[in-house]
Amino acid sequence: MSGAALDIGRDLSAARYELEAFLLRGDFELSEDGRLIGTVGPGHAAAEVSFGKLLFSCWSDEWSKVWRVTAGEIEPERLILRCTRQMGRVTCLLELRRGPAPVELAKSRAGFAENLVRLIEANLSGIQVEHTATARDDQRHLSGTHVRLVLKDAGFAQAGVTAGIATASVEFQAVVDATLGAGIAWLDALRRSRSLVRGLMIFLPAGRSATVATRVTMLRTGGPAVSLYEVSEEDKTITPITPFDQGDLADNLRRAAARAIWPREKGFASAVSDLVDDVVHLAPDLIDARQMGSAIVLSIRGLGVCAGAC
Repeated sequence: MSGAALDIGRDLSAARYELEAFLLRGDFELSEDGRLIGTVGPGHAAAEVSFGKLLFSCWSDEWSKVWRVTAGEIEPERLILRCTRQMGRVTCLLELRRGPAPVELAKSRAGFAENLVRLIEANLSGIQVEHTATARDDQRHLSGTHVRLVLKDAGFAQAGVTAGIATASVEFQAVVDATLGAGIAWLDALRRSRSLVRGLMIFLPAGRSATVATRVTMLRTGGPAVSLYEVSEEDKTITPITPFDQGDLADNLRRAAARAIWPREKGFASAVSDLVDDVVHLAPDLIDARQMGSAIVLSIRGLGVCAGAC
């Protein structure tokens, strides 16, 4: 599932305009991490820019909430916002929706979790799924938008588990991009209740892992092992993905440049070259010569003159 992205990083004012335009179209239902907060009426929601941040607030007679919006996707009658609160300590996903839900996400996520268990055990040798969860857990700050897993690897003789986090293909791209953060929160929560948690396995929809693959490279070296996979429910496959960043692209370009055969500068007649050598030899510590296109530039203490076809 994909909508038009709110480009908050590039233009806060434009993102605020899009959000306000949505709010002006009437009542909407507000949900946080899949849990309905309530129906928000006209004049009970606002978007504003403050100190370089886009803030979204909603209120009623009984409650009032404020979130910092960091990313989002918008459809005509639905808006998904990736947000932080509590001074950035907690991340969440807001859904602003009018009309019936296009997909019953709770049922869809549960079905995906069941299918994922079969795919993992069929595609990843020795990996068994001990437990899955899709319900929101407010006490441990775990959202209901991702599937959480506890995995066991038969290849390890000693006791221990691996944390797993997955996102269904029905989710917005903002939800997919938030999977790494949700996985780190789940890993931390699991370590509080298990004596040995080896690492984190991340499962994303096929063809939609680029953002997470880039972010994984920024994790602290020496931390928990993180592995990334793309899941194709249609093909019934799970494919390992190597995390990458723009540095990989630069390295590839440098290697390609080293192999390339570059055109050489046009040569000069031997008489011209001999003349330049003779001039340079008059004061080699003071005179420099270099070729620039169809000319040879001689410089004496930085003052340049031309030789050849200037």
